[in-house]
Amino acid sequence: MGFGWPLGLASLAALLVPLIIHLARRRAEQPIRVGSLRHLPATAAPRRARWRFTEPWLLAVRLLVLALLALFIARLFLRGDPPERGPVSILVVPSGVPEDSLRRFLPAFDSVLAAGAELRRTPMADLWSEIAELDAALTPGSTMSIAAPIELRLTGVRPALGSSVALHRIPTPASSVPAPVAPTSRTLRVVVAADSAHVVQAQRVAAAFRAVAELRGDSLELVETATVPAGDAWIVWLSDADPTPGHLAAVAAGATLLTARVPGTKAVPRSISVEPVERGLVIIVPPLGAPSLDGTFPGLVARIWPDPTRLAPTDSPLRRVAASQLQPAHGSTARTAAPRTEPGPVLLVLAFALFLVERWLAHRPAEARA
Repeated sequence: MGFGWPLGLASLAALLVPLIIHLARRRAEQPIRVGSLRHLPATAAPRRARWRFTEPWLLAVRLLVLALLALFIARLFLRGDPPERGPVSILVVPSGVPEDSLRRFLPAFDSVLAAGAELRRTPMADLWSEIAELDAALTPGSTMSIAAPIELRLTGVRPALGSSVALHRIPTPASSVPAPVAPTSRTLRVVVAADSAHVVQAQRVAAAFRAVAELRGDSLELVETATVPAGDAWIVWLSDADPTPGHLAAVAAGATLLTARVPGTKAVPRSISVEPVERGLVIIVPPLGAPSLDGTFPGLVARIWPDPTRLAPTDSPLRRVAASQLQPAHGSTARTAAPRTEPGPVLLVLAFALFLVERWLAHRPAEARA
């Protein structure tokens, strides 16, 4: 038994109201007129009036009605007994590994299942949270055998489990390792627009794009001129002046502009940023404003060209971890809560029925209440 809103029990103070009413109320006494008291025998002195409750049945009903309403306000609930289940044994394996591979990687696979272990498959995208969720559904004393890949991603904190854990290491499933992308031949167009003060930078920019295109097997159409391109070409702007309206119009039509600063400003940002302009993009690359480009520029070109979405942060890479880093801590953990029932509607029905009884008791004739 418990209460959803324990402060609602303060309404039990209303029980004092009927108690005070029934203590203070006295029965009406009717005077008897007599002619003389001379011939009546002497009587004892009247006793002092004692405090006592009047109409105890009516008082009891009123107190019960108020108590039921107070329990309803406090949101009484009743806990049921959780289903009794003995300790179990489960075998947790990656969902992308077939059973034939598991038997090859894990010699104890068949013996663990033969001992009565239940097979559970999880993606193992977040190993700790997944096994913590499995442990929460198990009874104390259960055993959990985990076949974890050698390389996987770990996030969060190491959980404290109530079940005993046996960890087995298996090779990383092939589905978890990104397959190499086969190079595809394509023609990419890059326009390097530079003034006379940035001739050296223009040569190094062109060399970086040629090296990346040759590495990928792409066909590069490199134009070192200030001509406004058409289509989804890349424009590298190497000048202290702002891009021309024609180049900005080409960006709005779908081209991508690389420049050292935001057009219309003189400030050079410290980091690379992307500014969408209608159908195109303006990529702010501060190294383009340096007197000479360093050796990191070809790597930047390989990262963002021709797909600038690679500027977004990537997922944490797979890394090889030791078995001690995967072993969860053994300790108490929260178990599945027992089901509970809220008898609120029943309390209201009982309170209303008792209220009708109270009204009947309160309006009975005085002779019946005596």
